[in-house]
Amino acid sequence: IPIILVGTGGIWVMYVSNAKGHFEAKGDQWNTIDNNGRGQPAAINLIGRVVQLTNAFQKYLKMQKIDMPNPVESVLIAADPGAQVESVRPAARVVRSDAIKQFANSLVQARPVWRTDQIYNLADRIVEPRPPSELTPAAPPPAEPAARAKASLDASEESASFDANTLGFGFEDEAQPAQPAQPSLHESSPAQPLPSPTPAPQKKKNRGMTRMQTILLVGMTLMECCILAGFGALMYYSF
Repeated sequence: IPIILVGTGGIWVMYVSNAKGHFEAKGDQWNTIDNNGRGQPAAINLIGRVVQLTNAFQKYLKMQKIDMPNPVESVLIAADPGAQVESVRPAARVVRSDAIKQFANSLVQARPVWRTDQIYNLADRIVEPRPPSELTPAAPPPAEPAARAKASLDASEESASFDANTLGFGFEDEAQPAQPAQPSLHESSPAQPLPSPTPAPQKKKNRGMTRMQTILLVGMTLMECCILAGFGALMYYSF
């Protein structure tokens, strides 16, 4: 196997090809495209080769009692810039030369499933196989019980706190019939009508005016008398 990459995010089997030309990766087929756009099987099926290598490696991991959380991923790298590949749901991941850096970044950012010490243990078992008598199962560490309980509690609290009715949307497929409006006031019995509301007490009026209106009227009358008296005095002393 040319390249086996072991990282915190998993294991990848890689096959690097320097083939040049126009190719088509379709399922488990690897075809060459001629100038007329017609495809025919290539002399070497690179997709089939890397898939076979991956399957053999997975059997080896099983023999070494290495439990994989995720399947080993097959990767075909077209290293030559002159390789043009059209991918249609290929059985292996095809990485062109201009996408190698992006592919490497995706491996670095992959969700970790192995610890560093487990990665070294896997590498040792790959390079130097152990006899069956010395094999011990190797698997990613299971989640802590407290962590699992906390995750379940958080999930239940989130589910309990969420109420679809608070969103204001109708999730039913059919509209519900409208409910008749409930009157806000009912009689307790036809023979016993409800008491009419007691009117608020009104203030006593003097000749149709309240006390405040009477005070305002008297004040305005006195002010008018003062104005007239001042105007009369001004006219008297002027002549």
